[in-house]
Amino acid sequence: MNRTNQRYSVLLVALLACTGCTTTSLFSKFTHKQKFVKATAENPAVRCLCLWEAAEGTGVDNKPSRGVSGQIFFFTRGNVSSVEVDGDVRIYLFDDH
Repeated sequence: MNRTNQRYSVLLVALLACTGCTTTSLFSKFTHKQKFVKATAENPAVRCLCLWEAAEGTGVDNKPSRGVSGQIFFFTRGNVSSVEVDGDVRIYLFDDH
């Protein structure tokens, strides 16, 4: 490899390293990202998967505080991908310690 190709290779690697692991919306039309299927009255959500983990955030007094962070996924019958739902979710936390 000549010196010019080496410089371009180093520059390309540096640019790729600086971009990180995120994607841009510039190419979202060409990717396979699709909108979520929506649960309906004919095809309601029948299962949910909840993932929780310890997290830190800003409390009511604007000071850091510990808590939990989570995601809730809903599924319709026979669908292995999560679906979009329209409604309210209530989460109750019990401290039994």
